[in-house]
Amino acid sequence: MDLLIGAFAGPGTIFAIDRTTGQSSTVFSNGPFFDNCGVAYDPDTQKVWLVSWSREVISYDPLNNWARTDYPHSDDAHDALAGAAVSGFTIFPDNFQVFRGVLEGGGLTELTRSDDLYMVIRNGVTALRTESPITLIVEGHAPNLVNSLSVQVENHVSITGLTQRIDAFNFTAGSYTNVDTRSATTTDSVATAALTGVGDYIDANRLVRMRVRVRADGPVFTNTWRSFVDQTIWTGA
Repeated sequence: MDLLIGAFAGPGTIFAIDRTTGQSSTVFSNGPFFDNCGVAYDPDTQKVWLVSWSREVISYDPLNNWARTDYPHSDDAHDALAGAAVSGFTIFPDNFQVFRGVLEGGGLTELTRSDDLYMVIRNGVTALRTESPITLIVEGHAPNLVNSLSVQVENHVSITGLTQRIDAFNFTAGSYTNVDTRSATTTDSVATAALTGVGDYIDANRLVRMRVRVRADGPVFTNTWRSFVDQTIWTGA
């Protein structure tokens, strides 16, 4: 969802405005007091930050029930505050499908953060050798204005000898485009791939879709192996 976040000083209310519809909703009200403040969103920490006239520095975590954290006051008061958005955006997944393989643990929440809490998928049965025994499809929704877009996957596997492929769905062509292929690692590693022709990868409803595939391209010495997916997101500007 493409949102503006507002803060009502005094009562401690946080509200959201959907930029596509203009509809507002209260995230929470009657929270702890904060003074007149500027508001900004940081996609790297995935938090909303407030800096108030009375030197308060506060963060709210929308992925953790809007948990509040207070930080040490800055040295000076801040007159004429204005909110400033951090450059760029992050698209978090809002839907997933384990197309091939067996989901053993985790869900949508595990795909949103790089926090060593994993979606665990065991390899499944395939009819053809060219099919990937682990195939994860993830969807999200892009903001209205997108100049650049990349897919990003953090993952590791349980054995060596596996290959990881990341595909982005091209809605113009109606098919997936492979954007990254690499040897899968047994410790967490991050794969990022920039998309060329961004508009082709966003449909009319702002839907974006990626696919993560893992398979053995050579002999492996066990019939059972797993993928541990830590994060699947899109980043852009």
